[in-house]
Amino acid sequence: MGRLEDIAARNRDPRWFKGQVAFGLRSLFLLVVLGLLLFTSWALSPPDDRPGINVTLPKDPAVRDVKLWTAPRRPAPPADAGK
Repeated sequence: MGRLEDIAARNRDPRWFKGQVAFGLRSLFLLVVLGLLLFTSWALSPPDDRPGINVTLPKDPAVRDVKLWTAPRRPAPPADAGK
């Protein structure tokens, strides 16, 4: 069959067009749902105000009043000790 016969056969079968419309509507629905999830607060969980849930660690992890100790250097051996 040539290209014109394929087009004519497609135009005789209206189910092909309905399938294309259904695919387009499904795609549009998916894009609308994704857009709502991205640009609204639907994807966020509701605030939880139970006691003990919103406990956070302090933002400053520095340790205060702790001094690190290093051992003093050993004195150099005398120059004539190896002879």
